[in-house]
Parts: sequence; C-alpha cells; structure tokens
Amino acid sequence: MRAQRMKMMLVATASAVALMVGMSPTNAALMISESLNGATFTCVDNTSCDTNAAVGIIDTGTTTLNGMVLTGLRASSSGTTLRPGPDILNSGSTAVINTNATAATIIASIGDTNFLGPVQRFSLSASGTFQNAVGATITDRWFDDPANAQGGGSPSSAPGNLLSTFSYTATNIADSFSNNLNNQLLAFPDSGLFSMTQQFTFTLPGAPAGCSLTSLAFCPQLVSRGQTEIKTPSAAPEPASLGLLGAGLLALGLARRRR
Repeated sequence: MRAQRMKMMLVATASAVALMVGMSPTNAALMISESLNGATFTCVDNTSCDTNAAVGIIDTGTTTLNGMVLTGLRASSSGTTLRPGPDILNSGSTAVINTNATAATIIASIGDTNFLGPVQRFSLSASGTFQNAVGATITDRWFDDPANAQGGGSPSSAPGNLLSTFSYTATNIADSFSNNLNNQLLAFPDSGLFSMTQQFTFTLPGAPAGCSLTSLAFCPQLVSRGQTEIKTPSAAPEPASLGLLGAGLLALGLARRRR
C-alpha cells in the first residue's frame, strides 16, 4: 500500500509538471522500430504513422517493405508520467508475412521511458504461431533500465539490463509457442523513473510457389505475435502466511508467559 500511495503521488506530481511546461502527446516516448528483411520501419507515438490518437498506444495499418507484409502492428504502455496505471509494456502484430523466395530476417525493438517506480519485481510473457513456416526461429528478449534510456529508436536499440531470453524453432506447418516468467526479483530495482524495452528477432523461410502479395495464405508467416513486460512492487505476504505468522507469535507469547 505504501508503494502504491507513493506511485500515485509521483503520477500527480508528474502530471502537474507536464501541465506547467506545456507537455503535449507528441512528447510521448513510446517507439517501435523494425527491420523487415533489411528495410527499416520506425514509428513514434502520436506521429503520422500512428493511427491511434491515444497517448501510450501505437497502431499502424498494413506495411509492405522488401517483399514483407506487416499487419496489425500495435504497442502500448502504461504507468508512465503521460499515461498513469500499472507499469506495463505490450507489443504485438496480427501477422508478419514473407513473400520472397528466399528466407527473411525480422529484427524489432519496442520501448518507452518514464515508467514510475519504485518497483522490485517483473513478469514477462511471449506467444505466437508460425504458419507454413517449418524451420522458422524466434528469440524474444526483455530489458529494464533504471537509468531511463530510450529503447525502440532503432531495431537494435535495447538499453539497460537483460531480464530474460526465450528462443523457439518451428517444426510443424502450424506451430505455436508461449513463454511465461512471473514475479521475479529485479537484480537492480527501479527506485525512480525507468525505461522498459522489448526486442525480438525471427526468421521466416522462403515462400513456396503460390505465395504472392495477392495470395498470402500460402506464405510463411508469424501470426498473433505478442510480448508483455510488467513491473510491480514487492509482493505483500499472502493471508495464509500472515495467519501462520500470527499463530507463531501468539504461541511464543504464551510460552514466555508460562515461564
């Protein structure tokens, strides 16, 4: 409760400062940068590439670069000085499709700054499905930076401390993956403002005959990709644990009284 009250005070203070200096949504630091088979696509919150007017949410339409088709790209953040709430960074896409006859590599970074501490724990997840993509690979990474450096400015930008890495290789024509890591202690807790960054790299095999920009169903693709990073204060003791502690203290008191 104390950590939650402190965080609410920080949100109120940051909001007041933002109003005094005339901060606008265009100052939001949520960013996405992807390299689609060598061609880079970058989007910053509340700029022309973003179809969502809300602060802390990026939505883009369909993007086609170097024979790659990217649909339903989204990133969102909360718990920052611009968007109060729990400290969460999310990213995902409906599909990333390779129409090239040769294998393709996709590298991406998603980041935001000014998340509000103090936090001491983290939880992570990632999921997706490879379709028509036997041999495809993916590696997901999650970063935390107590120095509050910006990630997502380029596909390779990932400041701070690496929290976890997850890798997977597709072996079937329809092959899903998922990874979860919950309530882990941060090696370097975030006492004040901090940044979070997600990064992933995946490969898709070359497209077979029948795959084209007008016939995507046959193409190798990664669909329903998602990645999440959450930061929380230290967990409060469970009710059962509190009950055991109370019983132990009571027994100790009775033993001393008998003596």
